[in-house]
Amino acid sequence: MKIKNLRLKLLVVLTLIALSVAYILPIYVMVVASLKTPVEISQRAYLLPSAKLQFQNYVEAFRLVFPSLVNSSIISFSVTLLSAFFGGLGGYYLS
Repeated sequence: MKIKNLRLKLLVVLTLIALSVAYILPIYVMVVASLKTPVEISQRAYLLPSAKLQFQNYVEAFRLVFPSLVNSSIISFSVTLLSAFFGGLGGYYLS
């Protein structure tokens, strides 16, 4: 009885480890690839981190996205303030 139970537990643990690796591996590859140069990515060594980390990719992406983030923030904050103001007026009227 104990051997069967031990085998079942081992099977469950191995299955959970395999699923964990399957879920984490794409995230790991994405992060490692984002810290490489285009030349290093074309060498197809996806799982190996490069010797020199390159954060220029993140700087370039943030530089391109920043104006859109500012515009979205301005619109979101102004709409939230207007909604709260008119909601307060409506609440005062209904009370």
